[in-house]
Amino acid sequence: MEYGVKGGATIDIKRSTIQGPGSGAGINVQSYNRDVTIKDCIFIGTDKAIQVNGTYRDSNTIEITGNNFIGSGSYNIENLTTKNITATGNYWGSSDESAIKASIFDYLDNINYGVVDYSGNLSAASTSVTPAPPANL
Repeated sequence: MEYGVKGGATIDIKRSTIQGPGSGAGINVQSYNRDVTIKDCIFIGTDKAIQVNGTYRDSNTIEITGNNFIGSGSYNIENLTTKNITATGNYWGSSDESAIKASIFDYLDNINYGVVDYSGNLSAASTSVTPAPPANL
């Protein structure tokens, strides 16, 4: 599988554009006992925008908030862990709840995995998720 970003340590990705060739995962998180934050990003044209694997402690958090998902093939988020994921305040490429549910792989698809909380979804793409300008150059 192709990956745009593959991380195994603490993940903190903010204000980025992840654009794919239509296959693979935009971000593949294979973290173990780490916190994960993916916030205010744009995902365009990946098969799976974010794929989450690994083992997490109860104290770890996985937060995917304030993002725009546009044109993902299979899933916007694929949760392959037992950990629940907070994915609130995102634009899912649609405001239709059945389309949003279909773009998420979680407990509702396989009871061995955690739930993805997609409440508070945006009805249109957020205009505040533009990438930050370079700093410290």
